[in-house]
Amino acid sequence: MTAEERAPSPEDREQWLSERLRRLCVEDDFAGALEPLARYPRFESRSLSVFEDDLRDWGFVYGLAFGLALAEWPDEPHEEIAKLVFETALSVSRRWSGEIEDPVAKREMALRAVVQRFADVERDGNGDTMDADLSHALSDLSAWARG
Repeated sequence: MTAEERAPSPEDREQWLSERLRRLCVEDDFAGALEPLARYPRFESRSLSVFEDDLRDWGFVYGLAFGLALAEWPDEPHEEIAKLVFETALSVSRRWSGEIEDPVAKREMALRAVVQRFADVERDGNGDTMDADLSHALSDLSAWARG
């Protein structure tokens, strides 16, 4: 049997990698690996936004997948490892922490909700421009602005 015949198929590699990543994900904070990660970067003026946290977490999962695959198949070219791990890491990351939301789309949605609610209140002419719905819309916009 030649080395090529013994090499696992791409599907087998993806399954192996997916199982390893999922096992690590189900452990609390990747068996403690995320706590130190949360300490950098630290800004004096603010905390990381949800979007920045999500990007950091995605980078962690992708880097972990890349490292696992490289350790398992050290002779494989890095470009091939990168192709192999991307979809698997993305799938595991989405199951673990959800989809990364576009902060611009969230801001636009929040602004539209405020403008629409204000227009509704003005149209109804009830004189109370700060009803509960408008208050909630402004609260959501404010939460987005704080990150």
